[in-house]
Amino acid sequence: MAIVTRYFGVTSAGAADGTTWADRAALLTAGVWSPVLLTFNFAGSDSLVCRIGPGTHTAAAALAAGLFVSAPTLPNVLPMHGCDSSGNLLTPPDPDWVCAAPAWDDSGLPVIATTTNVATSSMASTLWRLIKFTASGRNGSMISTGVLDWCSFADSTNNSAAIAFAGCSATNCLVSMTGDAYEAAVSVSTTAAVNCRLQGVTGSSGNRYGLRNTGNSVIFWAADHCTIFGFGGPGVAHTSATATHAAGVRSSTIINNGGSGILLPATASQTTQYQIRNCVLSGNGAFGVDAQSAANTWLVNNRYRDNTSGPTNGMGNYPEFDAYTTDTDDATEFVDASGLDFRIKNSAASWGRGFGAGDQEGARLRPRMTNAL
Repeated sequence: MAIVTRYFGVTSAGAADGTTWADRAALLTAGVWSPVLLTFNFAGSDSLVCRIGPGTHTAAAALAAGLFVSAPTLPNVLPMHGCDSSGNLLTPPDPDWVCAAPAWDDSGLPVIATTTNVATSSMASTLWRLIKFTASGRNGSMISTGVLDWCSFADSTNNSAAIAFAGCSATNCLVSMTGDAYEAAVSVSTTAAVNCRLQGVTGSSGNRYGLRNTGNSVIFWAADHCTIFGFGGPGVAHTSATATHAAGVRSSTIINNGGSGILLPATASQTTQYQIRNCVLSGNGAFGVDAQSAANTWLVNNRYRDNTSGPTNGMGNYPEFDAYTTDTDDATEFVDASGLDFRIKNSAASWGRGFGAGDQEGARLRPRMTNAL
């Protein structure tokens, strides 16, 4: 039993067998994934770590289980990890980063790109770390399963089905959607986004959600310490039509979206309960939270300001606790809203109260998880 390492560049070098950086294989040749990767025996006793070097690697087909002689498994996993021009593993650019602060610098990451309507990966049992993904023609999700950590997504596709990633557990990731039409930055059902920063544009068609939550079961938390802003539709939209589905949102900054900050489902006779806690919901084009008269929702310790239609709607007989609605403005409350720094300013009255995805220095770098049931 061993963990095997192989090295990959934009082009090959030396023996091209991937055994060292000097003998690295090309990750993709004419868009086709390397046989060094695809012929590795994951059915044996070893796992494989792929170190992916700098530059742009362009894929013409998705990395998928059917391409492998024996695909990765849960015991024998496949980490795909960015490395530098000497084959050394990259490290997070700012380990203390919180997603309410400006985006971390992704300029040193290797890039895996697609330019046509193909996915990047549908591989389970795979971890992607410190890699940037770009797409300009993908009419669906770029990555549809796996684990993501310190990855960056830039999706410029103009299509109402475009999604950066779906079905992935993600931490510390950046997502930017810049097409006029898209479905969502992120779609989750049984997975979660933690400390992720999702940025959209108003656009003109498609649902244009920030985070879309689907599924048939209960998940806590679908969005946890996330910053979600600039989308044409709701910041977070729960779209499941199943009465037994519920998902929570916690310690997130959800601002300046075209629809409600959080839109809960309109499915009648729901048998579960939602929780929305410690969130900043400001500047959204409808409500801060819209329960649509059907979702059974606990609201605790949330900050509301300047949502066009008001703080909440459709709460039924569910009370709200510790709501903070004192009026102010972006310049007073955030470190630098024009520079997209949405941490709570340390001179603001809302500073240090556990709202949103991060406070300015002097408060908690990673906000504590408060008011848990």
